[in-house]
Amino acid sequence: MLTVRGPAYAVERVIHELYRVGFAEVHEWSKPIPTGKLNEIMRVLTRYVIFD
Repeated sequence: MLTVRGPAYAVERVIHELYRVGFAEVHEWSKPIPTGKLNEIMRVLTRYVIFD
């Protein structure tokens, strides 16, 4: 699980940069979740890795 926390503009910038480099689609991330801190949100991406 990957969590990105911070001001909304910074979180969105990280998510779009990760999309740009092919890490994850923007729609795969959770909706913004308030953290309880002023002007801070978090978004979560869950990935599963299967080892054979």
